[in-house]
Amino acid sequence: MTKTYRLTGLCCANCAARMERLIEKIDTVNEVTLNFMTTKLIVDMDENGVEATEEKIMAAIAKVSREVVMTRA
Repeated sequence: MTKTYRLTGLCCANCAARMERLIEKIDTVNEVTLNFMTTKLIVDMDENGVEATEEKIMAAIAKVSREVVMTRA
């Protein structure tokens, strides 16, 4: 299942790359693409436990920057 999100407050390309690497490590994530220029996060994840996966993604983002807010696009 592929979901698209917006990352509001993302202002650093290096931070975006770090977030992408952390999200890739989540066991229920199959593929992730984070485009810094469009602040768009596209995640292919398992259909089971979408909410739990989203919480893990938000936690990974918060590890890099607490100012970035993830919302569904």
